[in-house]
Amino acid sequence: MGGFKFRRQVPIEKYIVDFYCHEAKLIIELDGDVHAEDWKVETDRKRELRLKELGYTILHFPNDALYDDTGYFEATIRACLPSPCAASPRVPLPEGEGRE
Repeated sequence: MGGFKFRRQVPIEKYIVDFYCHEAKLIIELDGDVHAEDWKVETDRKRELRLKELGYTILHFPNDALYDDTGYFEATIRACLPSPCAASPRVPLPEGEGRE
Protein backbone atom coordinates (compact mmCIF):
# COMPACT_ATOMS: atom_id res chain seq x y z
CA MET A 1 0.00 0.00 0.00
CA GLY A 2 1.42 3.35 -0.98
CA GLY A 3 4.70 1.70 -1.92
CA PHE A 4 5.14 0.27 1.58
CA LYS A 5 5.35 -3.41 2.39
CA PHE A 6 3.27 -4.71 5.30
CA ARG A 7 4.04 -7.97 7.03
CA ARG A 8 1.52 -10.14 8.90
CA GLN A 9 1.88 -11.61 12.41
CA VAL A 10 5.30 -10.13 13.09
CA PRO A 11 6.93 -10.24 16.53
CA ILE A 12 8.11 -6.91 17.93
CA GLU A 13 9.93 -7.68 21.15
CA LYS A 14 7.55 -10.06 22.94
CA TYR A 15 4.44 -8.85 21.12
CA ILE A 16 2.91 -10.25 17.94
CA VAL A 17 1.20 -7.59 15.84
CA ASP A 18 -1.44 -8.19 13.18
CA PHE A 19 0.14 -6.07 10.42
CA TYR A 20 3.37 -4.11 10.53
CA CYS A 21 5.33 -1.79 8.27
CA HIS A 22 8.84 -1.09 9.54
CA GLU A 23 9.57 1.72 7.08
CA ALA A 24 6.43 3.67 8.06
CA LYS A 25 6.64 2.67 11.76
CA LEU A 26 2.97 1.68 11.50
CA ILE A 27 1.08 -1.16 13.17
CA ILE A 28 -2.46 -2.16 12.19
CA GLU A 29 -4.43 -4.17 14.72
CA LEU A 30 -7.71 -5.91 13.96
CA ASP A 31 -9.51 -6.12 17.26
CA GLY A 32 -11.93 -8.88 18.04
CA ASP A 33 -14.29 -9.08 21.00
CA VAL A 34 -11.60 -10.44 23.35
CA HIS A 35 -10.02 -6.97 23.58
CA ALA A 36 -13.10 -5.64 25.37
CA GLU A 37 -12.91 -8.19 28.19
CA ASP A 38 -11.73 -6.81 31.55
CA TRP A 39 -8.75 -9.18 31.90
CA LYS A 40 -7.36 -8.06 28.55
CA VAL A 41 -7.73 -4.27 28.87
CA GLU A 42 -4.68 -3.73 31.12
CA THR A 43 -2.52 -6.12 29.09
CA ASP A 44 -3.45 -4.28 25.89
CA ARG A 45 -2.73 -0.90 27.51
CA LYS A 46 0.79 -1.95 28.55
CA ARG A 47 1.45 -3.51 25.15
CA GLU A 48 0.36 -0.39 23.28
CA LEU A 49 2.40 1.87 25.57
CA ARG A 50 5.54 -0.17 24.88
CA LEU A 51 5.01 -0.20 21.12
CA LYS A 52 4.51 3.58 21.14
CA GLU A 53 7.73 3.95 23.15
CA LEU A 54 9.44 2.11 20.29
CA GLY A 55 8.12 4.77 17.91
CA TYR A 56 5.18 2.99 16.29
CA THR A 57 1.84 4.49 15.37
CA ILE A 58 -0.91 1.98 16.09
CA LEU A 59 -4.22 1.89 14.27
CA HIS A 60 -7.05 -0.20 15.68
CA PHE A 61 -9.93 -1.42 13.57
CA PRO A 62 -12.75 -3.72 14.62
CA ASN A 63 -12.84 -6.87 12.52
CA ASP A 64 -16.12 -5.70 10.95
CA ALA A 65 -14.41 -2.60 9.50
CA LEU A 66 -12.89 -4.76 6.80
CA TYR A 67 -16.31 -5.81 5.60
CA ASP A 68 -18.42 -2.74 6.38
CA ASP A 69 -16.30 0.10 5.00
CA THR A 70 -13.12 -0.87 3.22
CA GLY A 71 -12.78 2.66 1.83
CA TYR A 72 -12.51 4.14 5.33
CA PHE A 73 -10.07 1.40 6.34
CA GLU A 74 -7.78 2.10 3.37
CA ALA A 75 -8.04 5.91 3.64
CA THR A 76 -7.16 5.86 7.34
CA ILE A 77 -4.07 3.74 6.71
CA ARG A 78 -2.94 5.85 3.76
CA ALA A 79 -3.29 9.02 5.86
CA CYS A 80 -0.73 7.59 8.31
CA LEU A 81 1.83 6.68 5.66
CA PRO A 82 4.62 9.11 4.83
CA SER A 83 5.09 9.98 1.19
CA PRO A 84 7.15 7.25 -0.53
CA CYS A 85 10.02 9.68 -1.17
CA ALA A 86 10.15 10.51 2.55
CA ALA A 87 10.38 6.85 3.56
CA SER A 88 13.51 5.66 5.23
CA PRO A 89 15.95 3.68 3.07
CA ARG A 90 15.39 -0.04 2.85
CA VAL A 91 16.53 -1.87 5.92
CA PRO A 92 17.30 -5.55 6.26
CA LEU A 93 14.25 -7.69 6.88
CA PRO A 94 13.85 -9.17 10.35
CA GLU A 95 15.60 -12.49 10.84
CA GLY A 96 13.78 -15.39 9.25
CA GLU A 97 11.99 -13.39 6.55
CA GLY A 98 12.68 -13.90 2.86
CA ARG A 99 14.65 -11.35 0.92
CA GLU A 100 13.34 -9.54 -2.14
